[in-house]
Amino acid sequence: MPDLWSLFDFPPLDGDRIEEYLDTILQRVAEWFDAPIASLFVADEKGTIRCRASVGVPVAETAVIEVGKGIAGSALLHGLPMLVADPMNNPLLANQIHETRKEISSAMVVPLTTSHEKLGVLNLARRDQDQAFDETDLKKANTLAHNISLAVANWKHLGDMKEISRVRRLAEIGQMTAAIAHEIKNPLTGIRSAAQLIITMPDQAVELAHMVEEEAVKLSELCNQFLDFARPIEPSFGPVDLFVLATKLRDVHQHEFWEASVELRILGDAPPILGDRHQVERVMQNLMLNALQATASGGWVAINIFPKGFSVDDTGSGMDEETLSKLFQPFFTSKPKGTGLGLSNCQKIISAHGGVIVVTSKIGKGSSFSVEFADNYVEAA
Repeated sequence: MPDLWSLFDFPPLDGDRIEEYLDTILQRVAEWFDAPIASLFVADEKGTIRCRASVGVPVAETAVIEVGKGIAGSALLHGLPMLVADPMNNPLLANQIHETRKEISSAMVVPLTTSHEKLGVLNLARRDQDQAFDETDLKKANTLAHNISLAVANWKHLGDMKEISRVRRLAEIGQMTAAIAHEIKNPLTGIRSAAQLIITMPDQAVELAHMVEEEAVKLSELCNQFLDFARPIEPSFGPVDLFVLATKLRDVHQHEFWEASVELRILGDAPPILGDRHQVERVMQNLMLNALQATASGGWVAINIFPKGFSVDDTGSGMDEETLSKLFQPFFTSKPKGTGLGLSNCQKIISAHGGVIVVTSKIGKGSSFSVEFADNYVEAA
């Protein structure tokens, strides 16, 4: 006979395959105890204790166990495993039993419970010609029931967590819908106003057409951000020289730093990483421009290149703990005109590259966003 604990030598519980999981448990337990008849009743999401697996005889789908009623209900009520040879003589079952199944001569009824919850019942039975269960069998069955109870409790907890996750996701969708409506409304208002002015002031059509174009570009950029947030990240991997990217971004945005009287520094160098050049560039650009917006005249922003990644540091206003805790949440922004998707998308990109973003900040001292890639995303020198 196999060791008692080998009964649970199978993959961890998958919350979406509970019936298959319980069926596997019951078949192994029935085989271990030489029980040709067995059933496992477990409370569902609504609390109804119904049959989730059976061996030897079919159990009606409508069969349920009510706490305190019948043999199984009594065992569950008192939290005590029972040997049932003659249920009529069991004091705990007084006035509970009206008839017995003649083909069963010995049965074990073991409640599945935790310290605060009644989860179900394990039933094992032998026929007339079989050896009756004894106290040793009952003790072992009770030990197994304890482990089954833990598995079922974890499954229910997993279901609760999934429900919480579903509610949170619905809240995010609602928040996204509101954000989209809010962000799109402003450019649309500008386009509508310009269109009305073109009708009443045709002599200014060229100037107003430029206004329409600018607002349309804003809408396009907004749509791109929302699409980036919604779609999965699928990097196209190749060698990426971070120093070259930083130099390119400096050349493109240098005038913005000059206008703000903020110095832009590029420091360090390192071997290329493996990544999607366009996606990594977007992350570096987003972090660099965020740092510029946070830095007052006379300050500096530095892009530091180091083995396995880079950081963007600034001498800006810094962030408090509450802001840091929400920084990568979709739609959270401290900017009057921000969508709150920039850093969320940056985190998605870096995660898809096997990396992490670590943020440190102090009020009045500045912030540092450090991006580090996993070893297998760093090319050998």
